[in-house]
Amino acid sequence: MNIDWTEIIMALIGLIGLLISGVLIPYLKSKTTENQREDIKFWVGIAVMSAEKQFDLAGQGQVKKEYVKDFIRTKNLNITDEQLDQLIIATVEKLINKPWEQFAGITRKAE
Repeated sequence: MNIDWTEIIMALIGLIGLLISGVLIPYLKSKTTENQREDIKFWVGIAVMSAEKQFDLAGQGQVKKEYVKDFIRTKNLNITDEQLDQLIIATVEKLINKPWEQFAGITRKAE
């Protein structure tokens, strides 16, 4: 009795392709998106803190916001202007409600 292994191998290749496209690729995409979000949050936080230091006079909110937007655009991060606006607002709110050291994740040594 001769067994035709061609059909079995073809079925296995199809099953492996299904697993790769149905499980592995979505998993990798979700990780990439999460990493990108973390990068965006990190760079917006850095830019907001920098803008707060550079433009420390009252009434310069729009100038600060444009500074942050320009900085983020140089990073070529995948974010819309609307999303960036919301993230800037949330980051500024977080900065206002926490001391700078806590926001930046810096701990001071006891003096």
